[in-house]
Amino acid sequence: MRLLRASRRAGIAGALVLAMQFASTAAIADRGAPPAVTRHECIQVWVDLCRSPLPPRGGAASAPSAEALRELSRRQDELMQRMQALGAVEIARVRIVRQAIAVDVPVRQLDALRALDGVCGVSPIRHPELPPPDPVR
Repeated sequence: MRLLRASRRAGIAGALVLAMQFASTAAIADRGAPPAVTRHECIQVWVDLCRSPLPPRGGAASAPSAEALRELSRRQDELMQRMQALGAVEIARVRIVRQAIAVDVPVRQLDALRALDGVCGVSPIRHPELPPPDPVR
């Protein structure tokens, strides 16, 4: 049973990493990188928003209200527009567990990204090396 759970977690984590890499590649192919920037001059980072976590609707285990999610989505949209002006390309968004946007951004724009209003932190996206899952017998 433990092997099955560990295998399932490793599979889910691996799928998430692949999905993020695919989304990054697709976004860059669709929108194109800024003209003077090559892929080697970009870095993938998490941009954390400066807001407290979303309040739950009822008890501690319930989901945030639809209104709170709409407000967060609006704030993320506004911030993403300002980041796009710096050459950032959106990879992913997180709303419940963490209020953050993953972007691919030119390295030379990191200081400007950190200085944007509403940004509390910028940290590199890490792609952990997961061991292959054990075969299920």
